[in-house]
Amino acid sequence: MSKLQKFKAKMAEQGFDAAIISSIVNIRYMTGFEYHDGYLLVTKGKSYVITDFRYVEAARAAVDQNEFEIVTPDNGMGIAMCGFLEENGCKTVGFEENNVSFKDYTVMTEKLGAYTLVPSASVFEKLRITKTPDEVEKIIKAQR
Repeated sequence: MSKLQKFKAKMAEQGFDAAIISSIVNIRYMTGFEYHDGYLLVTKGKSYVITDFRYVEAARAAVDQNEFEIVTPDNGMGIAMCGFLEENGCKTVGFEENNVSFKDYTVMTEKLGAYTLVPSASVFEKLRITKTPDEVEKIIKAQR
């Protein structure tokens, strides 16, 4: 089971339909790609790497496009996210409360007013605590 599939299972357990991931660490964990201008949107249906045009080529090289659609919205990331949430029938949206400033939270609530925002940082904590064989191998290599 992939990290994305595990995350979607944890989302379902917690009772939310989608998650907006803004932490660079968690974005890299999920996609293998690190970028600073954008979000990862995981819905119960599709999942999206939302970024601007500067990162598209690097994203295509790093991200598994069978799991994530790479999107560079022309009309703003918030509007794009609303469209994706609607397309995937989402109502409740998790967000990383430990990584979102009050200002960003305020903007999120304005842009995503039709959706219920739910703190979801603990989902990642629970998911990342168990290491994959690849992660264990990297830890051993780093120790050497």
